[in-house]
Amino acid sequence: ADLGQPGDPARDRALAAAGNMWIAAGQPGRAAVALDKALAGQGLQAEQHGLALLDRARAAEAQGDLKTARAKIDEAAKTISEDPYLWYFSAAISLREENIPAAKSSINRALAMVPNSAEVLFEAGHIAKAGGGEAQGGAYWTRAIAADPNGPTGKAARKAMAMTDAPLTVTNQVATSPDGDGEGGKPEQ
Repeated sequence: ADLGQPGDPARDRALAAAGNMWIAAGQPGRAAVALDKALAGQGLQAEQHGLALLDRARAAEAQGDLKTARAKIDEAAKTISEDPYLWYFSAAISLREENIPAAKSSINRALAMVPNSAEVLFEAGHIAKAGGGEAQGGAYWTRAIAADPNGPTGKAARKAMAMTDAPLTVTNQVATSPDGDGEGGKPEQ
């Protein structure tokens, strides 16, 4: 990418590829720099531009910058709205933004495109649970397990289900005698 001349479309494409590789290498700051350079040029057109914007959103999310991530996702949606990963990632960002209605809308778009994707089903389970739909969340996780029975997503779905299957009960003395001292004993008289 550094060998290319500014204004050369091949340079912009190489910078976008470098940004994606920096994300994969766990270097979101370097990814952001490369992607910003690529996006500043004129070499990325249509889908390439949208995918670079999505990668820039991924780099921003990895740096904890949800505002930039959301802005880049929204911009990318103008050119790659048929990409299920865009909606999957948008749903995940919406969940982190605590915008459950937007998360549901985005994950539903992804599910319509790839109804058997283990990753999308796994995220749908989290979103359903966050929205109060325990049973629906479990149903999505069950489908994720079926889609990826021995893979990392299936294993993560099993763990998520195991955590939600644990009963949430209080069995100490405070529960049976709420006028106690908070340590399970009786208040002093």
